[in-house]
Parts: sequence; structure tokens; C-alpha cells
Amino acid sequence: MRKRLGQHRGGIVAPFPQKPKRMRLRTYLLLQLKSLILERAIWNYDHAKLFGTEK
Repeated sequence: MRKRLGQHRGGIVAPFPQKPKRMRLRTYLLLQLKSLILERAIWNYDHAKLFGTEK
């Protein structure tokens, strides 16, 4: 999703990219929300693998 917004480096640790000029605000906000939900799941999975905890 970040690639669709023009981010090519930094992965999920980089700040979320700004809205492209020609993209509708609603589309951008939906992409941002979906991305943040998926990224949260990735962080929780990594945390569980590293520390042996379930969240």
C-alpha cells in the first residue's frame, strides 16, 4: 500500500507517505487505515515471535 503512495524505501518504520496530489482524500484515508491495521498485526506477530508472548 505504501508503494501505491510513492514510498519505495524504509518499510513500515518510515513515516506514512503524504497524500498524492490527484488522489481523493477518502481513498488516501482508507489506504492509510488498512495499512496501519496490517502494520499493527505485523508488529504484534514479531513481538510474539521475539518474546514468546501472545497479544
